[in-house]
Amino acid sequence: MTEPSRGLRPQVPTMANLLRTVRDYLDSHAGQPGNRFQAQVASYLLAICEREIAYRGPMLDDGAQLCAAIRDGAHDACWDDLITRLLDETVVAVEVTRPELLDPMHRAIP
Repeated sequence: MTEPSRGLRPQVPTMANLLRTVRDYLDSHAGQPGNRFQAQVASYLLAICEREIAYRGPMLDDGAQLCAAIRDGAHDACWDDLITRLLDETVVAVEVTRPELLDPMHRAIP
């Protein structure tokens, strides 16, 4: 057995490539008896992971701070800004989980 060259690094696939490979594998096995539902669910979840990795904007927080600020009146003077922020955060959430449901004007991820 020969030792690998120390000067060359093996090509390492990206996480997105690995997820896509697993999803393609699951899709190809979804037609086999007994595997269809589990493969579809796993493929759906992997697609969400792929979109989340592809998304480069700020992801949503749990909303607790925003809710507290609204209750405290911090946004009373700037409702337009608040509505814009809520729309932007909603678009992000839907873009990652179910982008096909977004109006075309909000779609950023293919």
